[in-house]
Amino acid sequence: MKLSDSDQAVLESLIDPDGPGEAKYRWDDDYQKNILGMLLVDRYFLVQSVDLVDPSYFVNDAHSVVAKILFSYFKKYKSPPSKSVLIQEIKDKVSDRNEDVELRYLGELDALYEYYVPGLDAKEYLLDKIVNFAKMQGLRKAFNESIQEIKRNPEKEETWTKVYGILRDSMNIDRDFNIGLEYFEDPVSRYEKMGEEQKSVERFTSGFPSIDNEITGGGICRGELGSWMGISGSGKSLALVAGAVENINKGKKVLYVSLEMDEDRIAQRFDAQFTGQPIQDLYENRDIVIASLESHLKDFEWYDESANNNLLVIKQFPAGGADVNTLRAYFSQCVMNGFRPDMIIVDYVGEMKDVAGLPTHESRYRLVRDLRGFATEESICILTAMQPGRAAREAQQNGGFIDDDMIADSQAQVRPLDCLWSLNQSHQEKKQGVGRVFVVKHRNGKSRYHFYVEYDPQTLKMSEIDSSVYHAKMNEYKEENMDDVKLDKTLAATFNDDGSVSNDALNGLPD
Repeated sequence: MKLSDSDQAVLESLIDPDGPGEAKYRWDDDYQKNILGMLLVDRYFLVQSVDLVDPSYFVNDAHSVVAKILFSYFKKYKSPPSKSVLIQEIKDKVSDRNEDVELRYLGELDALYEYYVPGLDAKEYLLDKIVNFAKMQGLRKAFNESIQEIKRNPEKEETWTKVYGILRDSMNIDRDFNIGLEYFEDPVSRYEKMGEEQKSVERFTSGFPSIDNEITGGGICRGELGSWMGISGSGKSLALVAGAVENINKGKKVLYVSLEMDEDRIAQRFDAQFTGQPIQDLYENRDIVIASLESHLKDFEWYDESANNNLLVIKQFPAGGADVNTLRAYFSQCVMNGFRPDMIIVDYVGEMKDVAGLPTHESRYRLVRDLRGFATEESICILTAMQPGRAAREAQQNGGFIDDDMIADSQAQVRPLDCLWSLNQSHQEKKQGVGRVFVVKHRNGKSRYHFYVEYDPQTLKMSEIDSSVYHAKMNEYKEENMDDVKLDKTLAATFNDDGSVSNDALNGLPD
């Protein structure tokens, strides 16, 4: 379907007739010489400016040539050229012109070195000026490119994905950064800084102490992405709700995005866990539930009666109807309406809209990678969930654990994750309301260990339990299903050395 004549006219009116390539610095000649002089002499200034200054921005053609030589040399050799190199390069560039041009260019080069003004204040001032100009020019160029894309294929989904990418890239224009951490320079200051960060960095809880205690600093940081993995019905959503509840109890604002269940049903899970009322009796006990919710937050020290204490928003998108760009747009709307989440729960990534034109395995990796990027961009913590492949069911039923090589659709999904935990539950464990959590990956902490959880059938709450409680539950199952023969120490072979259920024991237990 083509654009209507009226839509075509609107788009034509938006296009910049001069084109984005015609931009020039509007500052006077001395000001432009000051900038170029600092680029020639100050490496710090050059490193931060190299991708912000286009040689064509300079009004004087000699300045444009000098800038082109400077940037080309720096990108290739990672250091600014000497004056003698610049002189020779200028002579080579203008060798086909008359002698007056060469003399004028070389005279401008001498003048540029005289315009260098040392000092941090001068650098920062000029950097701010050229950053702002580069942003305006980048946005102008991106706007023109976007309009052209829309004119070509306005009805294709790929067009809008491409337009978003063009505009997003233009918004990311900023100064380049310094060389980085010079490792051997000052280790004392580095460790002093580390100590300060350990005290001040904000942490988010997974909802389970055995996870938080093994992550450096005691929890997940802003900008990080964690995921649960388990077969259908193993409690992925319950684990996500558990994490949300504990963070809300610490005063964090949580956005719960569901791509499976509707908003009211998700809210009922929170009702049950916040109030302790059975989920099947919430309506009958509605007066108790409402009164409990109204007073719940007031019990915490951080509660401020004068502040906006709306700490939870639940939003449903249709399965397959939302991608990371959708979440970005919705997040912006939330912020505009006065709700800026500290944490986002995405339940779950497997139900997000695949990236158009890509095979499933690559699309799933892109979704997870972009979720991680979104967490970094907005300085938020994100938790989600994933589905494992067929091998996972057999692995957990035989007493093993679901591992990273069992992720469905794309094993590459594990790479962008900061944390990955799997939920493991055999038939026997399910009947006893217990399970095992295996810590597959902690980017910044201990991994490859497990602990035990219990499921409350009344409130659907998942909580961590001691190994002795878990073993007692499994003993009860053994006692009830093996002619009342109690499992004692002679049956210790039921459990492997690492605490997982042995294959022999599981095979001996009836379904």
